[in-house]
Amino acid sequence: MRKNWPDVLCINSYAGSLVIAAKSIGARVVGSYEDKQYGIEIQMANFPKLDYCEFRPEWPEKSLRDTVVIAHPPCSAFSKNNFANNARGVKCMGVAADAFKCTVNVADYALGLGTPALLIESVPDAMKGAWEVHEELAKKYRYTVYRVLQNACCFGTAQWRPRFWVIFTRKRWSTLQFNYQPMIKTVSEVVDPIKPEHVEQGVKDSVDLQFEILRQKGMSARQIKELISNDDYGYLAPMIKRYLKLEQSSYDVHRHYFGGWYENNTIRKLPPNGFTSTLLGGQVWFYLGEPLAINRWKALMGFPPDYIFPGKYEREFRTYLSKGVCPPVAAWLLKNVLDQLAGLDHYPDVACKPGQVLDLNVKRSEVEPCRQKTAIAKPIAVRKAQKRPRRSRQVKPGSPRGVKRYRLTTTADHSAWKSRTTHNAFIVRALYDGPLTFVDLIKELKLLGWKTSSPNPVNIVRWHVQDLKNKFVIIEEVN
Repeated sequence: MRKNWPDVLCINSYAGSLVIAAKSIGARVVGSYEDKQYGIEIQMANFPKLDYCEFRPEWPEKSLRDTVVIAHPPCSAFSKNNFANNARGVKCMGVAADAFKCTVNVADYALGLGTPALLIESVPDAMKGAWEVHEELAKKYRYTVYRVLQNACCFGTAQWRPRFWVIFTRKRWSTLQFNYQPMIKTVSEVVDPIKPEHVEQGVKDSVDLQFEILRQKGMSARQIKELISNDDYGYLAPMIKRYLKLEQSSYDVHRHYFGGWYENNTIRKLPPNGFTSTLLGGQVWFYLGEPLAINRWKALMGFPPDYIFPGKYEREFRTYLSKGVCPPVAAWLLKNVLDQLAGLDHYPDVACKPGQVLDLNVKRSEVEPCRQKTAIAKPIAVRKAQKRPRRSRQVKPGSPRGVKRYRLTTTADHSAWKSRTTHNAFIVRALYDGPLTFVDLIKELKLLGWKTSSPNPVNIVRWHVQDLKNKFVIIEEVN
């Protein structure tokens, strides 16, 4: 635990995603609370020494002035996958939904007991849909609101999962600052290093059922094998359309083979050089012609591959994973908030002003290698983000011509530093728009943490800078 960090309380962690996140950064987790006991036995199997509350009435009414709260109450009130009506025919969407009351209850509990900061994750539509409610809660308890949009694919999970965070802080800052170095990984980069374990029985049963449906609809065993093992990727119906060269739409093909099945519950082949879709409970993922092993599912959600789903919970592991937060995302957000609360110095990359939105969303065509038309991916744009002031680098009148200038970028990926001709060569942060003189280049390297003295201007463009924290620099000579 870092010095001066406040404690952390997790609420609605379900299978334990928030606890994993907090512990991964070394925070002291004082408890994990659920309002309806959901998933708490999974947490107990992995973190037996935590203080747990299984139901809302058990939550203690004690001061939280030295405890940051991170929560993930149900987000179904704004989920695009929830279009069902309840038994009375009333729409289950928006701030009037019963599911959203959990968010209000969490905020009333944490803000009412004086927490220094409350972090709540939800789906992107909750940002606009619950905007006024968040503002009213902040006004009621005299807190400041910050909002962040992000995608889990930028945090090494290889999962396309856009999400929204609302952050309430007791102290009002002019900006809430974040160190942000996106880390892009493909499916193969996440799962290949993990030796596959067993395939969960529920996944096997779904695969057998879908193969039987295909046989009943006239596909041979050879055709099914070729369909699953070829180089096409995506959901089953569009792949069948392309494989059999059908003229019908993918929707009609799906209706013919699977009737009223939800498409997300049909087999989806994952592209090794791309991302998964957002993980949902009933999905069936294939990788390189085989159903995905259980430990690889966990890794694609950002969970430890050896995380335990005891007994009966293994059958529902996909549902428990899908209802949680990607731990790397929660860890990043929590660490930055804790650092700022503790007054620790750091060099922020992006910042958010009170009442505004820090939009870190990306376009899939910008970051997913299998969608790239060129060998090198485009730099990831950080939109609506406040950057630190830049020094003027204009050439002064009378400066000699022919002065060499350099362009500086950084990457956390050694292969990107070593070679910029592969799909892994993502330049994750462009620091400057214009070229630098050699003197300014050295100044900026030192700001990044480089401590080497008396650099050689001849060798600097080829230098592997090892003194930077988990970063490598790419320095290009420009004239």
